[in-house]
Amino acid sequence: MKELKKRRHNYEAIGDHDAAVSFHISIWGFRDSAMLPLYPYAVEETVRRNRFTFREQFCRFLFVVMLLEGELVYRSKGEIFRLTPGKVLLIPPGSDYSFSPGGGGGYHKLVLELKGVLLDSVCSVFGLREIRLFDFAQSEELISRVRDMGADIDAKERERIPKLLGESYALLSQLAVPARERAAEKAAGKTSRLLASAQMLLGSDFDRELNISELPARLGVGRTTLDRLFREKTGFLRNATATPAGSNTPANC
Repeated sequence: MKELKKRRHNYEAIGDHDAAVSFHISIWGFRDSAMLPLYPYAVEETVRRNRFTFREQFCRFLFVVMLLEGELVYRSKGEIFRLTPGKVLLIPPGSDYSFSPGGGGGYHKLVLELKGVLLDSVCSVFGLREIRLFDFAQSEELISRVRDMGADIDAKERERIPKLLGESYALLSQLAVPARERAAEKAAGKTSRLLASAQMLLGSDFDRELNISELPARLGVGRTTLDRLFREKTGFLRNATATPAGSNTPANC
């Protein structure tokens, strides 16, 4: 956490920001908000037809991003996330990212920006410490709810603050479920590819009698990690005799 605080927030916009066909932002304007645990700082809706690229380092909010039209290509840490209508992109605080239009260049975007003194803790509890892109069946309902939050912010009526705080938690808890499921699917796919690579190495190097102890280094993973994956996915221990976990009988007998 101390390392994060040393980093500086900065951003860069490439293109004519003022050329947007339509742009509206609702910004939280209530006083005495410094100690609120989680609240909707802003709701932004943009329709753009011109080419536009945006980069940000160490973002300060949790972004919930949806598209009503077009395609946006987000990049972060070497990964590419293609946001299209019907999907939701979550960008946690502290992220470095960029986006630019895909396809024809036009897009219609809706963004909810969440803030609060407990934002980092909330993200950790919900498992939202990395950028997540996933399908969301109730995307139209989500768009309507976020727009309603923007209208409540614009009203500037303090009586609406409890509703806005509660809606922030409710919305985030609903999105966390598919986000975690997508993360689990991604991890499972990575595990499968890793084990497939291990199998390929063992099969391709049979002529030189590859020592199984070399596998972690060849695959670029730790020995403990590889042992755990072998045990979980195959029921076998990664050793020279390929003994099934919990058994004293060699698997090759």
